[in-house]
Amino acid sequence: MRERIWAQLPLLLPWLLLPPPLWGGPPDGQCPEREPEPGPLQPFDLLYASGVAAYYSGDYEVAVRDLEAALRSHRRLREIRARCARHCAARRPLVPPGAGPGAELPFFRALLERARCYRSCQSQRLGGPASRHRASEDVRSDFQRRVPYNYLQRAYIKVPRAHTSRPPLPWDALQPSPRLPSLGRRAAP
Repeated sequence: MRERIWAQLPLLLPWLLLPPPLWGGPPDGQCPEREPEPGPLQPFDLLYASGVAAYYSGDYEVAVRDLEAALRSHRRLREIRARCARHCAARRPLVPPGAGPGAELPFFRALLERARCYRSCQSQRLGGPASRHRASEDVRSDFQRRVPYNYLQRAYIKVPRAHTSRPPLPWDALQPSPRLPSLGRRAAP
């Protein structure tokens, strides 16, 4: 049994490396400039795929909306994961394993309790199971390389100029348009 526990140690090692709580900011919902969106958090990979599809179909307003929502959702997911890790690390401290047979069992018990706390914290704050927010390696790589910002910048440029230029005024139609001289060849005199 002891060999089986030590064989699983590499799988549990990332949980040991979680940082202790160092952040002293306000709890969820008390930061006035960033109010959480109502309802469960939307998966950022689906919003990103929808935004990219809208971009390539030429619907740039929908692309901007979905890409901005994907970036907000990704940021919020990272905040929730970090906050849950800090919360559970503070509530479930790991005890150092002692010497002798079975001495490491309290350590692994605390480690499993921390993992259970992390899963329940995530599902509670995300508004559903955390598995909804697992993205493919390609999508995670795109977000690390900041590709959504490239799409968003291009979509901002391609949004129809009607939203950024001044609206037509009633007297614009009354003014004659200036006649430009013809650039063709002049007839010889």
